[in-house]
Amino acid sequence: MIGNIFFNVLMQLIYFVGVVFLLGFLISLLNRFFYSLCNHSRGVCYATGVIGTPVHELGHALMALLFGHKIEEIKLFQIDDESGVLGYVRHSYNRKNLYQVTGNYFIGVAPIVCGSLVVFFSMYFFAPIAYTETAWYLEAFSSAMSEGFSGNVVGYIFSLVKGIFSVLFLEISTFKWWIFIIIAMCIALHMNLSGADIKSALGAIPILAVVLILLNLILGYLTGSFYLTYLGFVNKVGGYLIGVLSLSLILSLLCVAVAAAVKGILRLVFRR
Repeated sequence: MIGNIFFNVLMQLIYFVGVVFLLGFLISLLNRFFYSLCNHSRGVCYATGVIGTPVHELGHALMALLFGHKIEEIKLFQIDDESGVLGYVRHSYNRKNLYQVTGNYFIGVAPIVCGSLVVFFSMYFFAPIAYTETAWYLEAFSSAMSEGFSGNVVGYIFSLVKGIFSVLFLEISTFKWWIFIIIAMCIALHMNLSGADIKSALGAIPILAVVLILLNLILGYLTGSFYLTYLGFVNKVGGYLIGVLSLSLILSLLCVAVAAAVKGILRLVFRR
């Protein structure tokens, strides 16, 4: 029993910490590559940041409020060539309050998770067919994950990414789709976590791990069948999380592809 419980805790940490940091790192890597292709143009950064930075900072602010933090100051977007900081959220909390301290993890990673959710739900308004199809793939993947971890998880993820990519361009001929793709790419390009975000999130992980251990021990030993329901729910949420983050990863790849294509075309034009 105890072995199964700690295995479940490990899987929950993989879902909500490992996956977030892994996909967040890949997204950040692709975004840096994008800006290197743009010669680190501040103009490009500002142009994409008009949309991406407010979503980034609002993600921090929302999680701060949910976990009882006091927001001292918020700047959704600014042009500051000296510092290079496009936006920020300053907040305070009670360091003796376990709930508020645990919240530092969710506040730190909020730009990746909340940004991905904004991208996904923006599809509903601007690319409804792609949204419906993507939602179907997310539901299928999360349902498979709700049955528990298995050796087929890599295959499931591959099918998920392939499926999302295949439906993303279904409405490319419509004007609203172009609005969506511009918004989505701008958001994806500003999901990068700052050093302060990462430090804050990492500092809260040990406390989050302890909370998960206690929660699983209590539910596992005292609630019986309800614990199985809880595990199914957590696995399903983890599946959705992987899905929406995969959508952002695809968009970051698309940003790199577009930047590389534009750079290649410009080279050909100016050589002539």
